[in-house]
Amino acid sequence: MANRVLTAIGYQGQTVQLAPIVKPTKLHALRLDAPKLFAVFCSKKAAKKLYINDFEGKPIQSNSSATSNKDYVFGSFFDIGRLYEVTAGYGLDFSQNLHVLPGLKVTRIYGTRNQLATLLAAPSAASPSIPSAAQLTTQSTSS
Repeated sequence: MANRVLTAIGYQGQTVQLAPIVKPTKLHALRLDAPKLFAVFCSKKAAKKLYINDFEGKPIQSNSSATSNKDYVFGSFFDIGRLYEVTAGYGLDFSQNLHVLPGLKVTRIYGTRNQLATLLAAPSAASPSIPSAAQLTTQSTSS
């Protein structure tokens, strides 16, 4: 109703789209994560159900267990080692998240930055250095 009022008084630019309009010029990516992969291929409603096992050989039968075993769900469909290798090339850890763009020609692989590894790899001069155990021992014996 607010959109109609704004349009009637001449503020067409202030209206809000309630649902995305699919246009051939606009890309709509498919986000793939472990729960979605499980729901599409392994749920009871799937046309041909696939069975996935966790590291102990137990079948993954629910969306919540798929969420807690993300690597095993992704490893059932993709080369998980290659996904980790690609993201590690950019200094990231694979975050079990993909976006498939239309045409299935481009996939975005998402990763997270490991803050601890980043800090240990390149300590900044501005941050105070943490002394090692050997330095602490040397300092305590000399005083």
